[in-house]
Amino acid sequence: MQLNSKVARAKSDADIRFNKLTQDLQVIQSNLKDQSVSFIELAGVIAMVVENLSMQIEAELQDLTDRQSIALYAGHHRETRVDNTVTTEKLRERQMTKKASIFSPLSMSPRA
Repeated sequence: MQLNSKVARAKSDADIRFNKLTQDLQVIQSNLKDQSVSFIELAGVIAMVVENLSMQIEAELQDLTDRQSIALYAGHHRETRVDNTVTTEKLRERQMTKKASIFSPLSMSPRA
């Protein structure tokens, strides 16, 4: 009889441990599901941050390129493809002042 009670107690202890392990595994499984959802959300946030940084870098590079282009066009007084209205007006003003100086009375005097 003592042997049967020891076997019964061992079986009972094993059942308790098995039930405890089963409960622990269920808790771990639910935690893993929560963590996988969190990792997916984190991956989405990281993708948005990377996209934001790449667009910001692209904007900065375009700004630098535009500044260099403006610096190249700033010193020239000729018609350019960037802004031909202002430079065309300056050219017309120069041509008009040249024509006016040709027909002015001072230009008709003999040169010394």
